[in-house]
Amino acid sequence: LWYTFIVRINKRYCPYLLRWHWTFLITLEYLERPFIYIQDRSVYYLNEVLLPNGYFIEASLVTNFVITIVAAQYLFIVLALLHALCG
Repeated sequence: LWYTFIVRINKRYCPYLLRWHWTFLITLEYLERPFIYIQDRSVYYLNEVLLPNGYFIEASLVTNFVITIVAAQYLFIVLALLHALCG
């Protein structure tokens, strides 16, 4: 509610960088949550199911999947910060 009042209604009084960062943080919270959930479940599956049962080929596949998710999250954050820096 505060976000809508300060950022969207009073655009004249709220600086652009503050508006952009608040929008980015709210969007990041909603878009990144499913990826964090998938990552947590993948690590749990890797440590509790694959490795104790000796499925090492599948474990390497899940490990690469987790690495890809983490790299994509970092890439998204770096690109967003670059966008914020360059305006």
